[in-house]
Amino acid sequence: MKSIFVIGAAASPLTRERGQVPLYSGYELHWYSPSGDDVPGAKMYRYPFNRLKQSTFIEMFYVFYLILKIRPVIVHVFYANQRFVNLAATFARKLVVTVMGSDIADYKLGYRFNSFFVQWLLSRADVVTSKSIYLDSRLASLGVDIKKIKRITWGVDRSRFAPDLDTYSLRVKYGIAEGDFVVFDVRSCSELYNHPFILRSFATYLETYNIDAVLILTRFSGSVEYINKLEALIRHLGIVDNVRFVDAIPKEEMPLYYNLADVVVSVPSSDGMPQSLYESMACGCFHILGDLPQYKELIRDRVNGLFVEIGNEQQLVEALDWVSKNQGQLTAAAQENQALVHEIADRDQQFHKMTKIYDNLLHTNTLENQ
Repeated sequence: MKSIFVIGAAASPLTRERGQVPLYSGYELHWYSPSGDDVPGAKMYRYPFNRLKQSTFIEMFYVFYLILKIRPVIVHVFYANQRFVNLAATFARKLVVTVMGSDIADYKLGYRFNSFFVQWLLSRADVVTSKSIYLDSRLASLGVDIKKIKRITWGVDRSRFAPDLDTYSLRVKYGIAEGDFVVFDVRSCSELYNHPFILRSFATYLETYNIDAVLILTRFSGSVEYINKLEALIRHLGIVDNVRFVDAIPKEEMPLYYNLADVVVSVPSSDGMPQSLYESMACGCFHILGDLPQYKELIRDRVNGLFVEIGNEQQLVEALDWVSKNQGQLTAAAQENQALVHEIADRDQQFHKMTKIYDNLLHTNTLENQ
């Protein structure tokens, strides 16, 4: 049986799901991940030298050894910014790289060291999968041949991420009344996502419009220092009763949170094309987003979302007010968002496209050997 070797973090739910695509088309799946649970159906490999501190050089040679031993027909790397491990991956017969957005962002490639390894990996890849036109342009700026770039959004499971789900249990859990205006900050707890800006704007919104509203944000991946900073700000602003600062949300519960929300807010300083945008659109959510160009591939201002200048608190306050007063337009926006996801981000369709890429790579290899 032909095998595909995945290099990626099995601890990431998205990488786990996407990395299993070879299994659906009959390939044997081998997987290297430094940590994380086993992936069902895959032969797992991890850093084997428990008594030695994890070394990038040792890890590189170990991955190279695995490629020689397994002799996969394709190596698929998830996340391009893995430094020395990438060097081992470039010895693959056929190489696929999936960029995630943050791995090729300017702030991650500011160090020449990082940029070298990423560009070397991308130059050696036979296929680079990209989720958006914006990421295409970033790849082109890194010297990637446009012919190598294939559009794979990976999509969402529309049987799970759907509208009209019963959110009664969440309302009871968090003490949210039926008529409360619910704002959901879906992004992880990192300074990149500008939570203080959201909190200050939300406090002003409450004071200005005297509305019953609740803001939900998550502690997921947050440092103790940053979480403490946000909790102190919440107390200082006097909005403790209106904020639900929740622990990491299990993936299977995310559709319920999207359905609970009247609006999803996301205002990072930089971004790729976040999976959370597709997921929330599939659930019919309306969005308030930072004014980044990549979002405009999917969202039209005041049609199926709103854009605000990052850091402009008055704009965000006015956007929240607009959403709360235009519920009729939100219904039309929900229908448009669901239709868009069906067209470009259906998981089953995207997985089928990925299997065709694998098959075409092998077909090309066969022709070259004839």
